[in-house]
Amino acid sequence: MWTMHNEFLGSFVVFGLALWILNFNSRKKELRVIILYFLLIIFMIVIYNNIWLLPFVAGITCAIYFPEIEKNNSLYKAFKFVLGGIGLYLLGHYQSCGAYLYFKNINYIYSNTVGSCLLIFSLYNLRLSGFKSKIAVVLGKISFPLYLIHVLIICSFSSSLYIYMISNNYPHYFILIILFTLLISVIISYPLILINDVWIKSLNKLIIKLVK
Repeated sequence: MWTMHNEFLGSFVVFGLALWILNFNSRKKELRVIILYFLLIIFMIVIYNNIWLLPFVAGITCAIYFPEIEKNNSLYKAFKFVLGGIGLYLLGHYQSCGAYLYFKNINYIYSNTVGSCLLIFSLYNLRLSGFKSKIAVVLGKISFPLYLIHVLIICSFSSSLYIYMISNNYPHYFILIILFTLLISVIISYPLILINDVWIKSLNKLIIKLVK
Protein backbone atom coordinates (compact mmCIF):
# COMPACT_ATOMS: atom_id res chain seq x y z
CA MET A 1 0.00 0.00 0.00
CA TRP A 2 3.05 2.24 0.30
CA THR A 3 2.94 3.10 -3.42
CA MET A 4 -0.65 4.37 -3.32
CA HIS A 5 0.42 8.01 -3.13
CA ASN A 6 2.42 7.77 -6.35
CA GLU A 7 -0.26 5.72 -8.08
CA PHE A 8 -2.88 8.30 -7.13
CA LEU A 9 -0.83 11.10 -8.70
CA GLY A 10 0.05 9.00 -11.73
CA SER A 11 -3.58 8.07 -12.36
CA PHE A 12 -4.51 11.75 -12.51
CA VAL A 13 -1.88 12.32 -15.17
CA VAL A 14 -2.81 9.26 -17.24
CA PHE A 15 -6.59 9.57 -17.13
CA GLY A 16 -6.42 13.34 -17.34
CA LEU A 17 -4.63 13.15 -20.68
CA ALA A 18 -6.32 10.01 -22.03
CA LEU A 19 -9.34 11.81 -23.47
CA TRP A 20 -7.12 14.51 -24.92
CA ILE A 21 -4.87 11.98 -26.63
CA LEU A 22 -7.88 10.18 -28.15
CA ASN A 23 -8.82 13.36 -30.00
CA PHE A 24 -5.52 13.61 -31.85
CA ASN A 25 -5.24 11.85 -35.19
CA SER A 26 -2.00 13.04 -36.73
CA ARG A 27 1.41 11.83 -35.63
CA LYS A 28 2.67 15.40 -35.29
CA LYS A 29 -0.02 16.23 -32.78
CA GLU A 30 0.65 13.02 -30.88
CA LEU A 31 4.29 14.01 -30.64
CA ARG A 32 3.29 17.36 -29.18
CA VAL A 33 1.19 15.55 -26.58
CA ILE A 34 4.11 13.30 -25.65
CA ILE A 35 6.45 16.25 -25.30
CA LEU A 36 3.96 18.09 -23.12
CA TYR A 37 3.39 14.91 -21.15
CA PHE A 38 7.09 14.48 -20.44
CA LEU A 39 7.37 18.09 -19.36
CA LEU A 40 4.44 17.62 -17.01
CA ILE A 41 5.97 14.49 -15.50
CA ILE A 42 9.37 16.14 -15.11
CA PHE A 43 7.66 19.00 -13.31
CA MET A 44 5.85 16.59 -10.99
CA ILE A 45 9.05 14.65 -10.32
CA VAL A 46 10.78 17.87 -9.33
CA ILE A 47 7.86 18.91 -7.13
CA TYR A 48 7.44 15.57 -5.38
CA ASN A 49 11.10 14.53 -5.57
CA ASN A 50 10.50 10.96 -6.74
CA ILE A 51 10.75 8.96 -9.95
CA TRP A 52 7.76 6.70 -9.35
CA LEU A 53 5.78 8.66 -11.91
CA LEU A 54 8.12 7.59 -14.71
CA PRO A 55 6.31 4.26 -15.36
CA PHE A 56 3.10 6.20 -16.01
CA VAL A 57 4.88 8.19 -18.71
CA ALA A 58 6.16 4.99 -20.26
CA GLY A 59 2.74 3.36 -20.11
CA ILE A 60 0.87 6.09 -21.92
CA THR A 61 3.68 6.38 -24.48
CA CYS A 62 3.50 2.65 -25.17
CA ALA A 63 -0.27 2.86 -25.59
CA ILE A 64 0.15 5.50 -28.29
CA TYR A 65 3.11 4.19 -30.26
CA PHE A 66 3.13 0.41 -29.90
CA PRO A 67 0.27 -0.14 -32.39
CA GLU A 68 2.15 1.81 -35.07
CA ILE A 69 5.49 0.13 -34.36
CA GLU A 70 3.98 -3.35 -34.35
CA LYS A 71 2.07 -2.70 -37.57
CA ASN A 72 4.89 -1.14 -39.57
CA ASN A 73 7.95 -3.03 -38.31
CA SER A 74 8.70 -6.35 -40.02
CA LEU A 75 11.42 -7.16 -37.47
CA TYR A 76 8.90 -7.18 -34.64
CA LYS A 77 7.92 -10.84 -34.99
CA ALA A 78 11.52 -11.99 -35.35
CA PHE A 79 12.82 -10.28 -32.22
CA LYS A 80 9.79 -10.16 -29.92
CA PHE A 81 10.96 -13.18 -27.89
CA VAL A 82 14.40 -11.64 -27.47
CA LEU A 83 12.82 -8.38 -26.33
CA GLY A 84 10.61 -10.30 -23.92
CA GLY A 85 13.64 -12.07 -22.45
CA ILE A 86 15.51 -8.80 -21.99
CA GLY A 87 12.39 -7.32 -20.42
CA LEU A 88 12.13 -10.14 -17.89
CA TYR A 89 15.81 -9.73 -17.06
CA LEU A 90 15.43 -5.99 -16.43
CA LEU A 91 12.30 -6.58 -14.35
CA GLY A 92 14.39 -8.76 -12.03
CA HIS A 93 16.63 -5.85 -11.09
CA TYR A 94 16.16 -4.57 -7.56
CA GLN A 95 19.59 -4.72 -5.95
CA SER A 96 22.89 -4.34 -7.77
CA CYS A 97 24.31 -7.79 -7.12
CA GLY A 98 24.74 -11.09 -8.91
CA ALA A 99 23.47 -10.85 -12.47
CA TYR A 100 22.81 -7.14 -11.91
CA LEU A 101 26.26 -6.19 -10.65
CA TYR A 102 26.68 -3.66 -13.45
CA PHE A 103 23.56 -1.76 -12.38
CA LYS A 104 25.24 -0.06 -9.42
CA ASN A 105 24.46 3.48 -10.51
CA ILE A 106 21.03 2.72 -11.99
CA ASN A 107 17.86 3.02 -9.95
CA TYR A 108 15.73 -0.10 -10.34
CA ILE A 109 12.74 2.07 -11.28
CA TYR A 110 14.46 2.88 -14.58
CA SER A 111 15.41 -0.70 -15.40
CA ASN A 112 12.00 -2.04 -14.32
CA THR A 113 10.23 0.57 -16.45
CA VAL A 114 12.26 -0.29 -19.54
CA GLY A 115 11.80 -4.00 -18.82
CA SER A 116 8.03 -3.58 -18.54
CA CYS A 117 7.87 -1.75 -21.86
CA LEU A 118 9.92 -4.43 -23.61
CA LEU A 119 7.85 -7.25 -22.14
CA ILE A 120 4.56 -5.57 -23.07
CA PHE A 121 5.88 -4.88 -26.56
CA SER A 122 6.92 -8.52 -27.00
CA LEU A 123 3.42 -9.66 -26.06
CA TYR A 124 1.57 -6.83 -27.76
CA ASN A 125 -1.38 -7.88 -29.91
CA LEU A 126 -1.22 -11.40 -28.49
CA ARG A 127 -4.46 -13.18 -29.32
CA LEU A 128 -5.87 -15.84 -27.03
CA SER A 129 -8.92 -17.95 -27.67
CA GLY A 130 -11.13 -20.40 -25.86
CA PHE A 131 -10.20 -21.39 -22.33
CA LYS A 132 -6.92 -19.43 -22.37
CA SER A 133 -8.82 -16.26 -23.16
CA LYS A 134 -11.23 -16.82 -20.26
CA ILE A 135 -8.35 -17.45 -17.85
CA ALA A 136 -6.64 -14.25 -18.99
CA VAL A 137 -9.84 -12.24 -18.46
CA VAL A 138 -10.30 -13.65 -14.94
CA LEU A 139 -6.69 -12.91 -14.01
CA GLY A 140 -7.02 -9.39 -15.37
CA LYS A 141 -10.18 -8.71 -13.39
CA ILE A 142 -8.94 -10.13 -10.11
CA SER A 143 -5.38 -8.76 -10.16
CA PHE A 144 -6.13 -5.25 -8.90
CA PRO A 145 -8.62 -6.26 -6.15
CA LEU A 146 -6.05 -8.79 -4.89
CA TYR A 147 -3.42 -6.09 -4.91
CA LEU A 148 -5.65 -3.84 -2.81
CA ILE A 149 -6.55 -6.38 -0.14
CA HIS A 150 -3.58 -8.75 0.08
CA VAL A 151 -1.80 -6.79 2.82
CA LEU A 152 -4.97 -6.57 4.92
CA ILE A 153 -5.63 -10.30 4.55
CA ILE A 154 -2.05 -11.30 5.37
CA CYS A 155 -1.81 -8.99 8.38
CA SER A 156 -5.16 -10.07 9.85
CA PHE A 157 -6.58 -13.44 8.83
CA SER A 158 -3.36 -15.13 7.71
CA SER A 159 -1.36 -13.94 10.71
CA SER A 160 -4.05 -15.09 13.15
CA LEU A 161 -4.29 -18.45 11.41
CA TYR A 162 -0.51 -18.81 11.52
CA ILE A 163 -0.38 -18.19 15.27
CA TYR A 164 -3.25 -20.62 15.87
CA MET A 165 -1.74 -23.42 13.78
CA ILE A 166 1.73 -22.98 15.25
CA SER A 167 0.31 -23.07 18.77
CA ASN A 168 -1.63 -26.27 18.05
CA ASN A 169 1.15 -28.02 16.11
CA TYR A 170 -0.79 -28.41 12.86
CA PRO A 171 1.07 -30.48 10.24
CA HIS A 172 1.77 -28.80 6.91
CA TYR A 173 0.50 -25.52 8.35
CA PHE A 174 2.37 -23.43 5.79
CA ILE A 175 0.54 -25.00 2.83
CA LEU A 176 -2.81 -24.69 4.63
CA ILE A 177 -2.23 -21.01 5.37
CA ILE A 178 -1.41 -20.30 1.72
CA LEU A 179 -4.53 -22.12 0.51
CA PHE A 180 -6.83 -20.42 3.02
CA THR A 181 -5.27 -17.02 2.27
CA LEU A 182 -5.88 -17.46 -1.46
CA LEU A 183 -9.45 -18.63 -0.87
CA ILE A 184 -10.35 -15.73 1.44
CA SER A 185 -8.64 -13.23 -0.87
CA VAL A 186 -10.62 -14.43 -3.90
CA ILE A 187 -13.91 -14.36 -1.97
CA ILE A 188 -13.32 -10.81 -0.72
CA SER A 189 -12.11 -9.69 -4.16
CA TYR A 190 -15.30 -10.77 -5.92
CA PRO A 191 -17.50 -7.81 -4.80
CA LEU A 192 -14.69 -5.45 -5.79
CA ILE A 193 -14.60 -7.04 -9.25
CA LEU A 194 -18.34 -6.40 -9.66
CA ILE A 195 -17.95 -2.78 -8.56
CA ASN A 196 -15.04 -2.32 -10.95
CA ASP A 197 -17.03 -3.79 -13.86
CA VAL A 198 -19.89 -1.35 -13.26
CA TRP A 199 -17.46 1.55 -12.98
CA ILE A 200 -15.63 0.65 -16.22
CA LYS A 201 -18.89 0.27 -18.17
CA SER A 202 -20.12 3.65 -16.92
CA LEU A 203 -16.78 5.28 -17.71
CA ASN A 204 -16.69 3.80 -21.22
CA LYS A 205 -20.17 5.16 -21.95
CA LEU A 206 -19.10 8.60 -20.76
CA ILE A 207 -15.91 8.53 -22.87
CA ILE A 208 -17.85 7.50 -25.99
CA LYS A 209 -20.23 10.43 -25.51
CA LEU A 210 -17.38 12.89 -24.97
CA VAL A 211 -15.38 11.66 -27.96
CA LYS A 212 -18.41 11.91 -30.26
